[in-house]
Amino acid sequence: MEKRKATMADALVSINPEIKFTYRAEDYNRLKILSDHSKPTKAEIDSEIANLQAQFDSEHYKLQRQAEYPSWQTQMDMLFHAIDAGKVDKSSDFYKSLKAVKDKYPKG
Repeated sequence: MEKRKATMADALVSINPEIKFTYRAEDYNRLKILSDHSKPTKAEIDSEIANLQAQFDSEHYKLQRQAEYPSWQTQMDMLFHAIDAGKVDKSSDFYKSLKAVKDKYPKG
């Protein structure tokens, strides 16, 4: 799974969630504000893109884990069987399946 790339649209919405706009090809010169809001400067947008990208990068492991975890229904079934077998510890399939994903995608 590729890391998400912060865009000008992400930055604009982060700066002002109520702003309406249009633009083409990530080009500041083609940015038009359609709502009654002032146009952020290019420096403000670039700074917000950098901040958002840092946030996206630091949270990428969450998306990777989410894609590989068993469904919550499967997790509940594994947990039930672990409890039923009296093995609610690190030897259960429930623990092992979640631990494998966490080890594969550690927190940033």
